[in-house]
Amino acid sequence: MKDLTEEDKIGAIDLTLFLLRSLPMQDDEVRSIHLPVIFAAITEDLLHEINNDPSKAAEASVRNCLALQEEMFQHIPLESHSWRSELNAALQTSASSLSSLAFAYAFYGLESTANSIGTVKYLIL
Repeated sequence: MKDLTEEDKIGAIDLTLFLLRSLPMQDDEVRSIHLPVIFAAITEDLLHEINNDPSKAAEASVRNCLALQEEMFQHIPLESHSWRSELNAALQTSASSLSSLAFAYAFYGLESTANSIGTVKYLIL
């Protein structure tokens, strides 16, 4: 996957914001499982990127990403904030030691490489 321009990042975030604000969020699984997992992964990725390069905190895509997180947070039920979804048997034993981003990769069956934080990075940063 190629690196996105700042304009592409903002466009992707804006589209996601539009969908969150426009479509009814009545599916309990999306609200209770998927949004918290994605929210936590985005938070960790933002922290990692800003710690590596503090100048990124001033980028428009980071501001838009924070607006996206605020919108996501409004759709997450309170009881979901401290709950991790169940993983398959192979991952359950290590779930408590996984970071939020690693948990998201494991949960969705995505591969992470040492050279790339992953799909979330390309969408957000």
